Amino acid sequence: MADTFERAGVSRIDIEQMLDLVSDAVIVCSPRAEIQCINNAGVCLLGITEKEALGRPISDFLPGLRWERDPGQTRALVTRRMEGMNLRRAEGDAGEVDVSLASFLDGSGKLQGLVCLIDDVSQRMRTERELRRALDRLDMAIESADLALWSMDSRTGILDLNTHWKELLGIAAERTDSDAAAARAGANTDSGENSIHLRSALARVHPDDRYSLVRRTLAVCRGRADHFGMDFRVLWPQGEIKWLSIRGRLARWHQQSDEPLLVGTLADVTRRRTEEQRLRATSERLRALSVHLESIREEENARVAREVHDEVGGALTAIKLGLSAVRSRLGLDPVVARRVADLCELADATTQRVRKVSTALHPHMLNTLGLAPTLLWYAKEFSKFSGIKVDVVLPEVLALDSHASLAVYRLVQEALTNVARHAKATEVHLLASQDESNLYVTVQDNGVGISEAALAGSGGFGIQGMRERCAQFDGEMTIDNEPGMGATLMFTLPIPAEP
Repeated sequence: MADTFERAGVSRIDIEQMLDLVSDAVIVCSPRAEIQCINNAGVCLLGITEKEALGRPISDFLPGLRWERDPGQTRALVTRRMEGMNLRRAEGDAGEVDVSLASFLDGSGKLQGLVCLIDDVSQRMRTERELRRALDRLDMAIESADLALWSMDSRTGILDLNTHWKELLGIAAERTDSDAAAARAGANTDSGENSIHLRSALARVHPDDRYSLVRRTLAVCRGRADHFGMDFRVLWPQGEIKWLSIRGRLARWHQQSDEPLLVGTLADVTRRRTEEQRLRATSERLRALSVHLESIREEENARVAREVHDEVGGALTAIKLGLSAVRSRLGLDPVVARRVADLCELADATTQRVRKVSTALHPHMLNTLGLAPTLLWYAKEFSKFSGIKVDVVLPEVLALDSHASLAVYRLVQEALTNVARHAKATEVHLLASQDESNLYVTVQDNGVGISEAALAGSGGFGIQGMRERCAQFDGEMTIDNEPGMGATLMFTLPIPAEP
């Protein structure tokens, strides 16, 4: 073979210099498969010097290399590629290589020499093995998490999915005729039985959820969002309804078009949704029970307040009148007269206490004068016993029924009580306004604010109780809290429509 190059005017040095320009290992062998020339990449691959390599059989390094000439072969150049061959390096360590073998024959078919182009694929093979192990772990994780995988070509509407995906949708293993035709017409014709058309998948989706699912999917396809997710219901052939949770995102763009490929996961969340519905039902029952108990308590408070006010207050008034009559009609000595006067004063003080207790149990003026005057009166009373200035801005009439009016009164009462106990405030603003649909009540103080524990509900039931009271009337409570700067509580309650 060297004579061939020499006749062409190419020297051995020229050959070696050309081979050194090749990044892969190149080894030129004699007809007896002994190394005659090796480039720098080959020297590095075998782990020996060029001098040590020359003259050695190539089989010392590639024990699996075999060349057998086909008796009918008359071509001057015969090539062959062998992949995954074992490489034995000089240090004794092994590797994996792909070998491209070129055999030079003369006109009679006699072997003139071999040229081996060796590609070290050890790192690639290790990477592939690691990738396979990672994919196996991913498959196990997906199986353990009970997840299904899907991808969709938005150009054709063809869904590629695994068996579990189809099980979740209640789709049989066989594709429908429309699915098969769509797959043949689309670009994804090699997906096999795990391909269905989007129409077949959407046919399983509950009609109330179908539009939302399509809208969110299109938002990603058209570039308005990079991912989507939602829970939706599917209808199984037997009439059973299951809840599924889908997550999807943009994976890549086709080189030939601007249409995206979507990939995602699907999970069965029927149990979770069932538990959530059960929890909501339990919460609603507890709320209804709380409303009922609160109603009973307020009715009992009103009854006790009436009895205390009417009976106890009446009895105390009678006692005072009797003592006054005794004092005016009988001539008493000064000591007895003083004692009767003390008893009259005690009767007056006790009567005042009875009125306060009666009002605390149930404000009777709420039923006679209405919510606005009652709130104004309570704000003045609160300012008297707490020493905190209360600025009140109220409309003349607050259009609520008796139950809602009592709820607003209790909310303001609880809010001002919390200010007196915890806020260290010197001033409070009580504001109320209303529009056609809602009543807005705001209690704002200049105190130290509400602690994190109180906001979280771990310090008591004050805030949580106010939230629940609002919720009983389909209202809500919001808190604007600035530690060291005070707090603002706003209550929003709907105004009942007139019959």
